[in-house]
Amino acid sequence: MPQSEGGYKGFKIEELFESANGDFDIQKIHLNGKGACVVSSGESNNGIVGKTDVPAQVFSANTITVDMFGNSYYQRQSYKMVTHARVFSLSPTDKICMNEEVGLYMIAKLHFLKRQFSYNNMCSWGKIRQQTIEMPINRYGSIDIAYMESCIHNIKNNHIQELKAYLQCSGLGDCSLTFKEHDTINKIANGTICSKSVKIVDFFDVTNSHNILKSDVVFDSGKTPYVTASEGNNSIVSYIDYKDDMKESGNSIMIGGKTLVITYQPNAFFSNDSHNLVLCAKEQQARKENIQLFLVASLYKSLKPKYNWGDSISKAKIQNDTFVLPITADGSMDYDFMDSYISAVKKQVISGLQEFLKTGKETQS
Repeated sequence: MPQSEGGYKGFKIEELFESANGDFDIQKIHLNGKGACVVSSGESNNGIVGKTDVPAQVFSANTITVDMFGNSYYQRQSYKMVTHARVFSLSPTDKICMNEEVGLYMIAKLHFLKRQFSYNNMCSWGKIRQQTIEMPINRYGSIDIAYMESCIHNIKNNHIQELKAYLQCSGLGDCSLTFKEHDTINKIANGTICSKSVKIVDFFDVTNSHNILKSDVVFDSGKTPYVTASEGNNSIVSYIDYKDDMKESGNSIMIGGKTLVITYQPNAFFSNDSHNLVLCAKEQQARKENIQLFLVASLYKSLKPKYNWGDSISKAKIQNDTFVLPITADGSMDYDFMDSYISAVKKQVISGLQEFLKTGKETQS
């Protein structure tokens, strides 16, 4: 990888960016699929929660958004922002010539914000504007844009080569759907599966997780996932070393108690909050990765409309909750259907990756 000619120099964030906030509190009811993208707090889809044509300030593409948890994203398109989630926009000053590569480099530089801020200590422009970040500079003392672009190009190319190698050695080159997989996709799409409503506590053993605060652990100190109620990276924020008796069982499902983020955790893990719920399937047949992923999707579809931040899920509340599962003709759980459906979805995703490798363009299955 090429080296920056002039080394590195510290710059205050306010030297690099100017900040702005939204001017209208865009709510869920305003998301109608029309107009500009809407950015809120969260770790999925670059913070984009939908589109709206409700009158509100539109921010330029080629800028960065930062939310109250310190998540930062480069925005390729123009957008609007909610105000209730304390998202703010960063536009480059004349010290930075912004493009996509530079934007991606900058959000990598801002990644440390995620470790500083939380719901109890929300990120804001006032709190970060005078923080210093190290930037590469050229021989003239200016920020080295060419170096930043080269770094991102190299990272992209390395990941593409790793992906190609993974697909080749894993035997995932053939993504053709079997007849059974086609059938499961069609039945889900047409709503023609046989199913029944099941009490969650009849299907799972439900426990509250342990409570391990961020302030009590050292990030990157071990190999055990440290799982929170955040959305990105399967809710894993780091890998840590901590007390073995505080671990949660792997091959289980975790529900973020306050955010209702639901994830399958294949390995033993640590949890950051005792409000989180750990669900272990009672039947051994259900404790297979594909089936667990199907269960995650069904749980989310059933529980998401019911709970929110102000009325969050709990071990007491979940006692009466149900979710829907496919059944066979004799009324037993159709684990074979669940397995085939997730296998089909995986193949569709991999097929999209293969198309991206060929064309450089994302596809939608």
